[in-house]
Amino acid sequence: MSAFFPYPCHFLNDANAGAYAEGFHGDETERFFYLSLSNTVGGAIFGGNDDI
Repeated sequence: MSAFFPYPCHFLNDANAGAYAEGFHGDETERFFYLSLSNTVGGAIFGGNDDI
């Protein structure tokens, strides 16, 4: 799908996209766990640039 767009793009599921949106603070790296509760349960671990 990304081959149809003239710029780099990535597709994420809702839990990973939510974790990225909540955890993005520019150059700051912070570790946290994001839990998405709706009709289904999803989660993501955001580790910044550090290895977890």
